[in-house]
Amino acid sequence: MISANPNLSSSAEAPAPGSAQARPEDSLPFAPNSCRIHILGGRGSGATLLGLALAEEFHTNVLDTDNFFWCPTRPAFQIRRSPHSRRVQLLDALQANPRVIVCGSVAGWGQAVESVFDLVIALVPPRPIFGPITRRPRSGALRPDNRGQRRHDHWVTRCICPVVQLESTLDIGDRVNETLRFIRHEDHRQLAGLFPS
Repeated sequence: MISANPNLSSSAEAPAPGSAQARPEDSLPFAPNSCRIHILGGRGSGATLLGLALAEEFHTNVLDTDNFFWCPTRPAFQIRRSPHSRRVQLLDALQANPRVIVCGSVAGWGQAVESVFDLVIALVPPRPIFGPITRRPRSGALRPDNRGQRRHDHWVTRCICPVVQLESTLDIGDRVNETLRFIRHEDHRQLAGLFPS
């Protein structure tokens, strides 16, 4: 299943031009022919796998938000970076990579990061037909409506760029094909023109 966010019709507005030296934390210099795609989904949903597959199609790079959220430690994922530090580092990486795919959630990172994308791909779990599945007592099973998924759902509704929602049960080939179909759709030629044919 693929659907564009019905609340959205225009692509993200480019930030005002500026220089890297003078760039405050809350802006990103305009880069001509830039295209930044963000893929988000719950842990284990395959966001990075889809990002790598699309990067091969588009001949571009992939950034993983975990590399900006967490300090490098052994074992990994022990110390979080400060919100300011992660924003600045990711904005610097986006400035250096005007055509890039960012995998992992940036929800709650601030408008400076959240508004720079030209396309968002949201991997969502299948929705239950008869309402949300509730957790039974003494059951450790994850619910489809868990807190992380609700945060992603809320963030997606506020995106100012086109949003593609793909069920996380689709295999990687179908995810790539559905994404390419959306990008090449007549309404999204501004995205298709940014990639090599």
